[in-house]
Amino acid sequence: LTVYEALAAGIPAVASARSGAAEKVRDGETGLVIEPEIGALAQAFRRLADDATARRMGAAAHAGYWAAPLDRARHAERLLEVYGTMLARSGTGRAS
Repeated sequence: LTVYEALAAGIPAVASARSGAAEKVRDGETGLVIEPEIGALAQAFRRLADDATARRMGAAAHAGYWAAPLDRARHAERLLEVYGTMLARSGTGRAS
């Protein structure tokens, strides 16, 4: 869900190649897809420290997210599912 939030805000996302989040990030365009290792993460952050790269990827992320209304609807549905699951697990059926 954090990837959706980053894309919606125009922030390039960094996602592990071994996670579902990688399906939403277009590597080198809306963010970076990396191997799950500290060296790759450090390299990704160095790359995004370049303001021009971050601005370009952020603009593409923002435009891509808002151009796909079905993805936004699915995102909202997924958020409700996650929060519902969390409430059910809390045993209270309501937020604390």
